[in-house]
Amino acid sequence: MLHTTRLTLRLHRPDDLEDSLALWSHPETTRYIGGLPLTREQVWARLLRHLGHWQVYGYGYMVVSYQDQFVGEVGIAEFKRDHHQLQHEAGWVFRRDFQGQGLAYEAMHKLLQWFARPTDCIIHPENEASLKLAHKLGYTITQRSEKNLVLHRHQ
Repeated sequence: MLHTTRLTLRLHRPDDLEDSLALWSHPETTRYIGGLPLTREQVWARLLRHLGHWQVYGYGYMVVSYQDQFVGEVGIAEFKRDHHQLQHEAGWVFRRDFQGQGLAYEAMHKLLQWFARPTDCIIHPENEASLKLAHKLGYTITQRSEKNLVLHRHQ
């Protein structure tokens, strides 16, 4: 568990399913991440994958809570993607009603400080909010394509 002034970052629990489903089934959440809202089954598999990362690697995704409310997820993962073989891939996703308040920066800054290793992230080129956050966190673009930008952050 990690804490900031306003946030708590903790491992996922089975009872996070409904909050996570509300996040991932919203079309605006998945607009730049896969394009399609996730089903309950897909969100459950995602939650289990997050827990598995912690078991295998000792790091992974965490729930971000603000004033005891589920507001998003942040983490570092090994996704073993077909097109990008990135190690230590960082990511973040927040509920729309909690965006624009600096919470994503606060959570990711704390997570990256704790992780203390270089990381990469993949962001859709039209996702201006995530690109702005990535640059603020110290990421720089290393690869470009129509579908994705790959960014790297030195520790």
